[in-house]
Amino acid sequence: MSFLCAVTPLYGWQGRVVQVIDGDTMVVMKGEESVNVRLYGIDCPEGNQASGREAWIFASKLADGNPVEVQPIDIDRYGRTVATVHVNGRSINEELIRSGHAWVYTQYCTNDFCRDWLKLQSDSQGARSGLWAAKNPTPPWDFRHSFKLAQATPQSSKPKAPPASAASYHGNISSRIFHDSSCQHYDCKACTATFTTRQQALDAGYRPCKKCGAK
Repeated sequence: MSFLCAVTPLYGWQGRVVQVIDGDTMVVMKGEESVNVRLYGIDCPEGNQASGREAWIFASKLADGNPVEVQPIDIDRYGRTVATVHVNGRSINEELIRSGHAWVYTQYCTNDFCRDWLKLQSDSQGARSGLWAAKNPTPPWDFRHSFKLAQATPQSSKPKAPPASAASYHGNISSRIFHDSSCQHYDCKACTATFTTRQQALDAGYRPCKKCGAK
């Protein structure tokens, strides 16, 4: 006996952005439901990476508090809705590329329009806009890989930890709790929000971890 499995299409919907977590991640209210949305096909610098804060500021000015149209494309391993998001008819995904605040994430950007996005990225590079003002900006996927390698280095060979004022924080997008780099939960599966300062995490609506204190 065989069974046909019906695939539920991902329909577009309207909502309002209530929080911009970082350049390519935001929280959108869909009716009474809070939805974590990861912008499709792009990758912005991490919050504790060069140009990360600028990407967050740009996305916040464009989207925070505004009504948007969300076109879901996939669900990622963290349960986030991966989508293109439009505000006032403008694609936030495209605007981040155009302004030089994001890379086209070629590993995952597979739709036909991704070729157009690569052209936008090339134009942005030529104009040295945003992060392209740096001579050799580090792609965020390489930055994350290096960070994980550093975390995996034996404690005895690790460099001395930076002072608390220079520490970075990871926020759990599910529990809305943030952790400092000394916490055992710093790299938890859902800890994908990054903050350069403790106040930034608090301003974003996150609560400090009770175990580490997120000092």
